[in-house]
Amino acid sequence: YAAAAAVLRPSGRLVICDDFLCDNSADQVLKQAFQRGWLAAGLVTAEQAIHHAQAAGLHLIEQHDLTPDLHLLHWPDVFVRALLHVGLHLPLEWTLMQNFVGGLALQHGLMQGVFAYRWMVFERGEG
Repeated sequence: YAAAAAVLRPSGRLVICDDFLCDNSADQVLKQAFQRGWLAAGLVTAEQAIHHAQAAGLHLIEQHDLTPDLHLLHWPDVFVRALLHVGLHLPLEWTLMQNFVGGLALQHGLMQGVFAYRWMVFERGEG
């Protein structure tokens, strides 16, 4: 956020549309599989992202939860958990499989309320 704020003009805007961790999520398997499969080491909640942006001089002016608008795959939980268990033990070099496992964890996590797909617009303050 600091890097974006540094190149934005006053009143310039930064738009973020991404997946965020939900506050109430306790599902470590889904979080770990998503982070590992998609190399998403910096997974944060929307509230944490807003805090980091504000610390960089960016102010939230708009946000929407787009999760309800997604067309997600509805696979049985037991099937997803079995695939994730196997996927978490695959070598990281198996990039395509890791991506599949991460995407599966993301989709299931979006349905379970572990993740949320959010749209946020930040504006740089004057000076």
